[in-house]
Amino acid sequence: MLIYEYMPNKSLDSFIFGIKREMLDWSKRYEIIVGIAREILYLHKDSRLRFIHRDLKISYVLLDKEMNPKISDFGLARIFGGNEIQANTKKVVGIVGYMSPEYAMQGVFSIKSDVFSFGILLLEIISGKKNNEYFNGDPSMNLIGHKEDRVLEAVDSALGDSYPPHEISRCIQVGLLSMFPPTWLFFLLFPFYASAVTSNLSSTDTLTPTESITDGQIIVSAASIFALGFFSPGASNQRYVGIWYHKVPNTAVIWVANRNNPLNKSSGVLSLAQDGNLVISSDTDQSHPLWSTNVSMNSNTTILKLLDSGNLVLYSSSNRNTVLWQSFDHPTHMWLPTMKLGMDRRTGLNRVLTSWKSKDDPGLGIYSFKIDPRGSPQLFLYNGSDRLWRAGPWNGQRWSGVVLSNVISYDFINTTNELYAIYDIYNSSISGISSTVLLDDSGAIQQMTVERNRGWSTFYLAPNDTCDYYGHCGAYGGCNTDNTPECSCLQGFQPMFATKWSNGGCVRKRSLGCDTGDGFLKLEGVKLPDTSTFLVDRNLSLKDCEQGCLKNCSCTAYAPADITGEGSGCVAWFGNLMDIRYFSDGGGDYFYLRVDAMELGSYIQIH
Repeated sequence: MLIYEYMPNKSLDSFIFGIKREMLDWSKRYEIIVGIAREILYLHKDSRLRFIHRDLKISYVLLDKEMNPKISDFGLARIFGGNEIQANTKKVVGIVGYMSPEYAMQGVFSIKSDVFSFGILLLEIISGKKNNEYFNGDPSMNLIGHKEDRVLEAVDSALGDSYPPHEISRCIQVGLLSMFPPTWLFFLLFPFYASAVTSNLSSTDTLTPTESITDGQIIVSAASIFALGFFSPGASNQRYVGIWYHKVPNTAVIWVANRNNPLNKSSGVLSLAQDGNLVISSDTDQSHPLWSTNVSMNSNTTILKLLDSGNLVLYSSSNRNTVLWQSFDHPTHMWLPTMKLGMDRRTGLNRVLTSWKSKDDPGLGIYSFKIDPRGSPQLFLYNGSDRLWRAGPWNGQRWSGVVLSNVISYDFINTTNELYAIYDIYNSSISGISSTVLLDDSGAIQQMTVERNRGWSTFYLAPNDTCDYYGHCGAYGGCNTDNTPECSCLQGFQPMFATKWSNGGCVRKRSLGCDTGDGFLKLEGVKLPDTSTFLVDRNLSLKDCEQGCLKNCSCTAYAPADITGEGSGCVAWFGNLMDIRYFSDGGGDYFYLRVDAMELGSYIQIH
């Protein structure tokens, strides 16, 4: 006697082929597909005894009360020994439409026989039609023979438009690959097979004028670090072309091409146009691109290459030393190692990070992260045109307001031709560490790292507390999160409003004496004040810097331009000192604050 667990929802075919098929939306069908795949894997690999079902079909998949699938009816099953990989029988039994060709024609069966049946079953779940049904009355258009360029027409109409096209296309490709036929049958299924193999096994990192990428296909960088293709962010059904880490779990898209011009369905084509530009268009209207690199060039023969740095580069096919266009010059929301963030003063190009509108919409958001070239150039985070957070000036080794990782090297270049920040990973090929700086849709800057594809971790976040927000304590105010309240006036200053603290900040207790008696107090462990309105002379010594500041009554503070060694160069502030915060962990820099003679005397007497 054979006893089965009671399955209140009966068999899957009553839902897929019957009037109840509208009860199964795509998410439930997808869960059922994954559940069946897990059960087959258990029979073939994880079970103590290896089973070949030999008669797997949709009516033998039962559904429990939670709609979880259970494979049943093992009347034709065979048990394989640990070393057996296939067997032969003279008595071929089962349903022809579900049998692999080698089993139906030669009696040879193996785990591949069940995989073939799973492919048929998967396509039936997607289409809501039996394998031997015709499409549109055309005998050549059964479930297996559906035309490649009309593959989504096979999707069950009961699903409406609720399914993600890229996900259902991927499932169709898995179904087709599961039915990989013998050589003599290969040409019968070639349109399907070619599409599936190109989508999943693309080994090239380049795109030539004779090639294109359609939705579901990708190109992968040489070391398989990055991939380029179509995607839908979050819960969105709209389609974009982007670049993402290829092997990192829970990976995020690092760059988006058509961020403000998405496709509404899986009909996109990425190709090289006749003028050599990279374009994104709909397969129904390739004469009107939705997005283009839009570069004026002499050559109309170009090659696109995805580098292992994550940079997408457009070259002339006759001279690969000349870059015609590159994605690193047009970043979206992520800053990668070796990518320049800043300006090319010769061309006017400005590389700026801009946030997504939301996790579901990569369109241009309200936050930006860029270099302010005024005074001593600094990195600023903006909300629209309002300053939100400041990294502080570059001191020759780092930004004074940022805690840096010891596995990442940073540099800041400021010449007559260029102004940019750049970073890289120390010995990345040995350490296996990758890093990226993300500007998220909430307006936060995150420096994230991943070690040997194990998943991302955030080691720096800004703004991270109230003292991070630009000008929180106003002019001549210092912010310290260890104090309550966190705001206080610098030495020699008092609150502008005596009754309560205000971001109006502080004012001097007494006027400066200018040439008579003024001096300087050293403030350490701080983020240096905003350097947008100050002067820098890298040729002055620190002593000459002090004397020069004393001679100018408008000079309020000074500091070394480069802290390497004993310090060199001169940074001098004129006007209010803004956005100062204290670090309690030993970070930050130092500067010299100008005070009057009485304040200086009191300080010397106390210390």
